[in-house]
Amino acid sequence: MKGIRMAVLGAALVLGMTTAAEAQERGGRGGRGGVARLMTDITVSADVQTKIDEIVQKFMTQQREMMTAAGVEPGAMQQMTDEMRAKMTELNTKRNAEIRALLTAEQQVVFDKNVATAAQGRRGGGGGGSATPPPPPPAL
Repeated sequence: MKGIRMAVLGAALVLGMTTAAEAQERGGRGGRGGVARLMTDITVSADVQTKIDEIVQKFMTQQREMMTAAGVEPGAMQQMTDEMRAKMTELNTKRNAEIRALLTAEQQVVFDKNVATAAQGRRGGGGGGSATPPPPPPAL
């Protein structure tokens, strides 16, 4: 019985470490992972990638500071007010514009498509935030 508990505990520990490592590789809570989706099918030089990483870090810091000031736990999107969501959207739009400026014209076309696809996914119920709430049920 004790052996089974130890095996389960060991498996849980390995799984937890693997998940944490993958999150760090992606850049934590949606940081680089979110931007990585916007960079799908775009290859940039190491110099440009470094600049993109700096832009991402700058805006992630601003978003964290805004959430901390409002008393919202990072990643707790359901706690955000509509005003906070609007500010987050504004920060993301500014971040995307700075990244886009580093890309070639051909890369910008792909980036714009990826941004539109990501925005469509959020509106489609994938990420919340800017989705329109469903209409109220009919009165009885």
